[in-house]
Amino acid sequence: MSGDPEFYVGHADSVSPVLGRAAIRRWAAVMGVVISVALVFAVAQEDLPPKYFEWDRVRSFEGRIRLEPTPHLMVDLPSSDHSVRLALVGPRKSGARSFVEEFDGERVRLDAHLLYRDGRTMAEVVPESVHRLGRGASDPVDSGLSLGPVSLEGEIVDTKCFLGAMNPGRSKVHRACAVRCISGGIPPALWVRGQDGGAVVLLVDSEGRSVNDRVLGMVAEGVRIRGELWRYDDLLVLRSDPEDYQRLSR
Repeated sequence: MSGDPEFYVGHADSVSPVLGRAAIRRWAAVMGVVISVALVFAVAQEDLPPKYFEWDRVRSFEGRIRLEPTPHLMVDLPSSDHSVRLALVGPRKSGARSFVEEFDGERVRLDAHLLYRDGRTMAEVVPESVHRLGRGASDPVDSGLSLGPVSLEGEIVDTKCFLGAMNPGRSKVHRACAVRCISGGIPPALWVRGQDGGAVVLLVDSEGRSVNDRVLGMVAEGVRIRGELWRYDDLLVLRSDPEDYQRLSR
């Protein structure tokens, strides 16, 4: 029996030296693999950009409500003919249109929680806070400025999560949430990867109408969109029919 290999006896008080050393070697090998895999995943993770959602702070704003190309508040800058366009959304996974559509073209005061990322800002409206200040003496048609035809590649995202409510707020792990947000009225956008956070371009169809219910099947996917790019002060808007979007190869 002396030449037989050792085996472990469950009720024994201790393990033989041979089996003990073998167990330690195997444990060390397993831990080495675990640590290596963890390091690979850590290195592969992209740095998440700084994003902020002031859910615990309410700010007051005054400006003119506009519904097109997507609900926003035009806030005039002092001593300037330039306006800041503050895109508006509602609480949770809802758009802001139902809260502000009766004020289209009028000056209002409203309360909101800010979301911001890479210099881009959005506001979550406190629904009952919107109050009319009166229609201005002149209210020129706000047609925007066409920048001409473009072809852009990027990922379709919901603006609220992407601009601050979630991090990273994009990619396939976020798809289910993004679909719910966009179906609830949150404006969809094309995120074009690039320096300084890339570009966030709001999406409407060729007539300037909402495309929310027509892009749900392409959310969180890479697409190529050919259309006409428009600028509304600091808002970029791409006019193109979703039926003409091209999915990029996976």
